[in-house]
Amino acid sequence: MGNAKAKSGVNDRPGIISLVLPDSKEELDDIRLYMSRNEKFDRLDYIAYLIGNDEFLFTFFDLFAGERIEIPSRAAILRDIQHVRIYRYCAARGFTEPSYQFASAIFKKNVAMVKRVVERVGKVLGSE
Repeated sequence: MGNAKAKSGVNDRPGIISLVLPDSKEELDDIRLYMSRNEKFDRLDYIAYLIGNDEFLFTFFDLFAGERIEIPSRAAILRDIQHVRIYRYCAARGFTEPSYQFASAIFKKNVAMVKRVVERVGKVLGSE
């Protein structure tokens, strides 16, 4: 009778990666170079640059080890940004009928769409 936990090594425990910080900048560079050979790390340099801190980089690895991270399309990100801007525009003007009409003209959406966007964003933000 095999014990599944016995097969699981210490390296499978959450938190282990962030405890194995490199001893020097040179060691970190070597680790990054070696890891970047793996196609799964083809953007490792960008991730490291954006995170900006070696300790945070290893914590990031720890948190997302074995996970797949998917980023929405640019169109979806831009749409969500615009929706929040529409919401904030109308919120700053008290969610009045004129605010919806002006938002409609500014953001080139019909008034009904502006109201739907405001309602949707308001549900997520917990207001409106």
